[in-house]
Amino acid sequence: MICSSAFLSSNPLSPLLFCPTSLGKTEKEVCTLCESDITSAEEIVDAMKPMKIATLVMSKESSPTLSVVAPLHAQLIQDFQESRADSEIVKEIKAAICQDLSKRYMDQQKETMYVCSALDPRFKALPFLPDDEREEIYLRITAEARRIQELFQEEAEVIPGEEDNHVEDKDDIPASPPPKKKKDFCLVQLTVQVLR
Repeated sequence: MICSSAFLSSNPLSPLLFCPTSLGKTEKEVCTLCESDITSAEEIVDAMKPMKIATLVMSKESSPTLSVVAPLHAQLIQDFQESRADSEIVKEIKAAICQDLSKRYMDQQKETMYVCSALDPRFKALPFLPDDEREEIYLRITAEARRIQELFQEEAEVIPGEEDNHVEDKDDIPASPPPKKKKDFCLVQLTVQVLR
């Protein structure tokens, strides 16, 4: 696409570049583009701009995350919908791209991408999803957060009879850092509160 764009921007120079005498060929041996070919190329370059933007978005991220994929995928599908003003060649290209993008991810993969997007502050509103799917994703995240919270609560409960088995001597305490369960538990509680 960049090559096509560069060619089109230097189009006034193209007759000089493809002059049959400079190439040592006769006019019959040289393929030239007519005005309709150049117009078609311009329309194709214009139609492919969303793909260029998506590529730039992903390449500019130092560490692209899965949370970006779903909104970008939805935006591409929306951008490649046919419009009445499109020429036949652009309609064909858009239809082929939409068809390919539509079958890219399976249901489980889509759900995972949607959950990742919902947990990313940039996309947490999930504006690219219909209301029913958005609500389903929020319910799934809330249910998972509750499940994890219950697991941590079960682990944090003190078993009766083990309360008296404290280690009183500081020399008997291991030097390793304490487990991060407290921090994780707080994070889970915060997540559950935010999602309520």
